[in-house]
Amino acid sequence: MLNRQSGFSLIEALVALLLVLVGLTGAARLQASLMAASAQAKASDEATAFALDKLAEFQGIARYPAYQDELVSGSLSRQGLLHRYSIRWQIEHSPDPDYKQVAIQVSWPAQSIEIQTLIPGLEPGRFARQQLQP
Repeated sequence: MLNRQSGFSLIEALVALLLVLVGLTGAARLQASLMAASAQAKASDEATAFALDKLAEFQGIARYPAYQDELVSGSLSRQGLLHRYSIRWQIEHSPDPDYKQVAIQVSWPAQSIEIQTLIPGLEPGRFARQQLQP
């Protein structure tokens, strides 16, 4: 007489447990890498915002004498949510005397971004006269 048993053997149960553990380990590693990428993106976003704030400050200087005196190279440090950021800017004359070249670099541990642009330095009356000339 044959004795039939139903259910799983111990080997089958161990193999199934091993497969579940491998899957959970992979999911945990994926979660950790996603969190690291999210923190990196947040730091980059903060750095870009700091650089654009400084650029907006430069662009907000409207009077020509103030433009000449206040737009100088410099640096400062700001605390963000994740890091302390070092912000450095370089102001140089451009080939066109009505513009200045601005390079803003924001650094944090092991990374940095840089924005380079031209900003106009015309006083509003002079700019209007230039626009009206044919």
